[in-house]
Amino acid sequence: MKTIKTGGYMDTNNEVVASISPEIAIDQRLPFYSGGLGVVEGDSARTAPKMGYNMVFVSLLAREGYYDQYIDENKMGIRYVRWEREQEFLDDTGILFPIEVNGKINWVKVWQIKDIFNTAPIYLLDTDIEQNDYLARLNTRRLYGGTCHSGLNTEELGKRKVAQFQILGQGAVEALRRLKYRPRKYHLNEGHCAFAALELLNRTLLESENMTLQEAVKHCKSKIVFTTHTPVPAGNESFDFSVVSQMMNLNGHGPLNVELLKILGGDPFGQFNLASCCMRLSGKANAVSQKHLGVAKDMWEGMDGIAPLIGITNGVDQDFWQYEDFKDADTPEKTAAAKLAHKSEVINKYAPWFDPNIALGCWGRRWAAYKRPQLFFRDAEWASNILKNGKLQLIIAGKPHPDDKDRIDDWNNLLKLSKSKDFPNLVLLPGYELGMMKELQGAADIWINTPRSPNEASGTSGMKANGAINLTIPDGWACEMEPTNGFLFGTYAPMSNIFTQDNADFEGLKEAVNNALTMHYFNRKDWNRKMLNSNRERMERWSMKRTLGAYFEKLYK
Repeated sequence: MKTIKTGGYMDTNNEVVASISPEIAIDQRLPFYSGGLGVVEGDSARTAPKMGYNMVFVSLLAREGYYDQYIDENKMGIRYVRWEREQEFLDDTGILFPIEVNGKINWVKVWQIKDIFNTAPIYLLDTDIEQNDYLARLNTRRLYGGTCHSGLNTEELGKRKVAQFQILGQGAVEALRRLKYRPRKYHLNEGHCAFAALELLNRTLLESENMTLQEAVKHCKSKIVFTTHTPVPAGNESFDFSVVSQMMNLNGHGPLNVELLKILGGDPFGQFNLASCCMRLSGKANAVSQKHLGVAKDMWEGMDGIAPLIGITNGVDQDFWQYEDFKDADTPEKTAAAKLAHKSEVINKYAPWFDPNIALGCWGRRWAAYKRPQLFFRDAEWASNILKNGKLQLIIAGKPHPDDKDRIDDWNNLLKLSKSKDFPNLVLLPGYELGMMKELQGAADIWINTPRSPNEASGTSGMKANGAINLTIPDGWACEMEPTNGFLFGTYAPMSNIFTQDNADFEGLKEAVNNALTMHYFNRKDWNRKMLNSNRERMERWSMKRTLGAYFEKLYK
């Protein structure tokens, strides 16, 4: 095994923390991510060696990633492109081992990302290899098991998801063992990693014949920590016990059985909930902002045997996301000059008819329903007028889930608006990936964030500084930012129904946009000062260095 030295000591020892995640975003050329979870995991992997933290990361080699988004005949297109760049970016560890999935052997190959991105060691698990049959090869091919859009029916997709999460969880534990790591903590990111907790429990019971179940669970709790990254159902998936039992082949030959799974992961609807299982087998758990901590406590209220929850607000790797001229800007004037330069570059690339002297607003993130990408257009006449009067230009980007037909329809409807003479100065971009994330942050005067509270657990797009001023709902991390460094609007708590809440938030959005544009055009000195202060705050407070420091101080002890 190739041993990488980081932080002044060897990683292959008993002090390592192993972080497991279904996705990781290191570089756009490694498309094994879909959203914020991957960004946070990738930023953690980049930050750990800079701080001397002894960590190792395990994820999946999803060769077709999430999907490639493009425009085809005035509507959004989806395509899956097979990734085959192992020689450029991966080292073959030589490790290959079997996992039984649905009664069949899946051979799992372990790759290591080459030491070219200045990260802690990162290992990727892969079943899309010649040793496997066609079905086994599909189990890691696409993130989160794939989609119905790609040809699976709902039942098949459920089984494929369980298979992938088995490979991620059981495979991570076995890969680390074969790589000679002996982690002192396993950090499970989101419920998709639940099978790692079950594998550790299974091994504890098998290796310690005289240990009771309660003692084995206690031992697992001493080794496992869990981060819940979202309150929405997609991050807290449940499956029928019959499906989980079938896929894990729980036929009475081992210590795990359906009755035990019901104790560990049973939910009120009679299904096996992955996040509940993680909560019951972890010694500590964290939410990803202070507001999310309250939301998570409400979610888990009344559940017995769960880990105590603490709040550790996310951060980002500012060294990776910040352009050098923004890092070096120590006056309002230098910040303004950097902003004009990056805005001009993005306009030349994506919207050459835009004017760099006019305020640019950007909205960019995962295109999910609760993030409300169309809130700005709730009153089409208002949106049209503000984009016609020469005071605001707008760039929007994001990728809907391939199975979310309503959100794809929203994307296509917005594309039609962007082609209309009634909405000049509006551009909708396909292909929102790491590179575009950074470009739009560098270009934006105003970074628009519109989640329906309280669904945004943290959000990281607004943390990536580059001089963009946040205009945001007070949800997730934004509740903790210095209010004078941005423009907060809308509801903090949910209202009686989403229609009423969306109306209230839209009225707040209009007022906040008016306030921002008034300062931008009529008090430019205060605007530039706000830009500089906002940038300083994010560099100092919203860094992954702070987040990892809190993990080691509060979660990994």
